[in-house]
Amino acid sequence: MYGSDNPTEEVGMSELAKAFGEALRRLRTDRGLTQPQLADEAGLSEEWVRRIERGSASPSFETIEALAAALGAETTVPIRAKASDAHARAASLVAELTADEAEWLVATIAQLRSRPRG
Repeated sequence: MYGSDNPTEEVGMSELAKAFGEALRRLRTDRGLTQPQLADEAGLSEEWVRRIERGSASPSFETIEALAAALGAETTVPIRAKASDAHARAASLVAELTADEAEWLVATIAQLRSRPRG
């Protein structure tokens, strides 16, 4: 079981760990899972899932992959070129959307882009 004695654990809360924890919690609740259910599906301890969601632990890549598999989610590489402030705000807002809201947004943007610009 992962998370029982993980060497990547950190005492402080990094911004990345906090953001990951918030995203994990949002995805878990969107899927209708409890922390114990997610822990069981991912092969993790309940305490480890709680700490990851609080941002007080830094999971390994293997743990992130196990969580993603348990949630039916995909993983992406979190390192990319720095976006403009507007792009960063937009990405942050989009990341919080439900699947239905994201589909609506994509359709709306497609309509806007198909209009003549002038």
